[in-house]
Amino acid sequence: MTMTTISKWGNSFAIRIPKAMMENVRFREGDKLEMNVTDDGELWLRPARGRLSLQTLLDGITPDNCPAEVEWGQARGKESW
Repeated sequence: MTMTTISKWGNSFAIRIPKAMMENVRFREGDKLEMNVTDDGELWLRPARGRLSLQTLLDGITPDNCPAEVEWGQARGKESW
């Protein structure tokens, strides 16, 4: 376990993360992080997950991971296709 101190930084507060710990979790200066406080009062940090664009998702489709077409059967009621 590593100890650190909360410091005032402008109108906010800051903590210092030791270099070895930053390297261990592969954080770098400038990385975006998500923060969460649990019901038990624990503070969790993790790399921010960026939203993927539709184009990025489509670019990831290959013949190996492309799902087969689904046969939907006959139209019912006022459905048409």
